[in-house]
Amino acid sequence: MRNFGKTDEVVELLGRLPYIRPVPRQPVDAGAMFELKDWASIAERLPLSDEDAEIILTESQGSYRQIPSHVVGLTHIRDTEMFLDTHLGLIYFPGGSCTPGPTRIAQNADVQFPPIADYAADYAEEGDVEWRDAGTGLRCAWAIPDFFEMLKFYFRELNYIPLNRIQVVEAFDRGPDDEEEQEMDAIRTIFLEHGWPDLNRYENDKCMDAIKRRMDEFDQRYRV
Repeated sequence: MRNFGKTDEVVELLGRLPYIRPVPRQPVDAGAMFELKDWASIAERLPLSDEDAEIILTESQGSYRQIPSHVVGLTHIRDTEMFLDTHLGLIYFPGGSCTPGPTRIAQNADVQFPPIADYAADYAEEGDVEWRDAGTGLRCAWAIPDFFEMLKFYFRELNYIPLNRIQVVEAFDRGPDDEEEQEMDAIRTIFLEHGWPDLNRYENDKCMDAIKRRMDEFDQRYRV
């Protein structure tokens, strides 16, 4: 995969990455407003033209350009950039013009899943710092197992809230008087009423139907 500028190790890894299969013609959020890049399917289509390779890299790397050959972008949507460093065994979640909720609150001292303590500028080469810290000094790197445990935690705690079977939004630190936060609280209540987070009790279909009714009511109430 020379036109991707990636090492053989990364190329082999891409073909084995897990992926959330979309429903027909509709992508599925893996977290709040981000989709995972379907690298496994892309690997099956190799070799690609230089033009197609450039499009795929732009989609997965966003505005970040100096990405080393041992690093790969994991997401598909701009401003949710997420990178896997195969040498260090770290996942970076800098985002783009907007900072993702998990990264934003990870700057606090008392979070459940703190990022690694080192600042990127202290260990990375100058050209590699921007994508490692969003160019703003953010600490946004986690060991791979910790990163995915963190995402699962935010789903359990309903900081990541599925609005339907394909869309997930984040709700971390809005004030109690925020109108949208009040709506998210109502949706959290629906999840709890249907057994969340106990997967042995949770009634997914009934929960999703109840959330849809709530969202329809919300849309009708505030429709201009």
